Amino acid sequence: MKKSDAKPGTKVVASYGPAFDDACYDDGTDIILYRFNEDDHGDLVGVIRSEEAAPGNVKVKWIDGMYLDDVEEEMEVPLSLLTLESDRASIEAAYKNVSKEIREKMKEAGKLVKEANSMAKKAKLGPLADLYDAVSPLVDAMDNSGWRSSSWGC
Repeated sequence: MKKSDAKPGTKVVASYGPAFDDACYDDGTDIILYRFNEDDHGDLVGVIRSEEAAPGNVKVKWIDGMYLDDVEEEMEVPLSLLTLESDRASIEAAYKNVSKEIREKMKEAGKLVKEANSMAKKAKLGPLADLYDAVSPLVDAMDNSGWRSSSWGC
């Protein structure tokens, strides 16, 4: 969101960090940049109350959201974490378009994993998961994409 958009009365959205698995923030805030999801999980809607705040911040009064009880009613929020409410529809459209493309890529990846597993079985190499060197490119790619699972190393 641009500083010029930050006027008192402007409706904004953000997401509540703990609603997402990867919510670990060094700055101690639970407010994160808005993320669209199908069930509005973590959404917060607020109104900018004042431009008078620390540089790069604005005061926001939160008025709606699933986690409204978990955040201060009015708080100072970094402008970089806010999205104009009027931008929600375009973010939702982008999410829907890209998620379809991602689903197709994941289907392809799933087929390749099944094929690799069949190859390992046919060669009597044991479970694919035991072929650490062979599967490490996939595990590394998933890890670098934010995927966390204790079973990767099992």
